[in-house]
Amino acid sequence: MIANSGDVANVPVGAGLSAAICLREGVMYLKTIQNGSPMLLGYRLSSLEGADTAPNQNPVSTCEIDKKIAATLEGYDERLKRIEKVVLPQNVATNDTEKTKGGISGWQL
Repeated sequence: MIANSGDVANVPVGAGLSAAICLREGVMYLKTIQNGSPMLLGYRLSSLEGADTAPNQNPVSTCEIDKKIAATLEGYDERLKRIEKVVLPQNVATNDTEKTKGGISGWQL
């Protein structure tokens, strides 16, 4: 237990890992030695109960997001269909086996 985050420099590190907790600031520090220099990782502590664990989005906003995604995908579908009409010739066979054998013969030189 440390009084403030400045005291983490005074935490000794042995052969492994040391942990320091500052409850006043709600922070936990992990300290280790790597390649001769101290490495420090800080983690914010939060309560398991209360407002911190409440979901950030309500069902209405996720429904609105789903509608926006669906509208965007429909727009991409329409654009792709227009591109296919321009790029693919009308006399191309619709059989899947003929499409996979070397592609469209009109594109080959």
